[in-house]
Amino acid sequence: MPKIHRVTYRHGLVDDDDLEELTGLERVELEGDAISRDIVVAICDNQLLEAAGDYGDPLVEDPLEYDELTIEHAVGTTRIGLFNRGIMLLTTNEEFYKRVHRVCETIEQAGKIMYYPQSG
Repeated sequence: MPKIHRVTYRHGLVDDDDLEELTGLERVELEGDAISRDIVVAICDNQLLEAAGDYGDPLVEDPLEYDELTIEHAVGTTRIGLFNRGIMLLTTNEEFYKRVHRVCETIEQAGKIMYYPQSG
């Protein structure tokens, strides 16, 4: 299993005017021991270390949904930008969008647990 040093996941809705700066996105940043085995396995099983680049269609909606996943690992840094993940999941049958979705959901859950602990 590769050594992953940091995972940063940013997501949210942006207007065309904010597309260059990507302001206002929610952010989950995990590093070291905060990166659970579940996240590492999800990244590896879904083959995202080799998937750098931008995906999706930035022209589908305004505001558009944007997800950005940055994975810093032993070999380098992988950045994946994904426009309109929800629409791409519904309108295409491409496995790539499902793979990214699974990893983003795993990271988001880890971030909620880490930053918003349940009382009880």
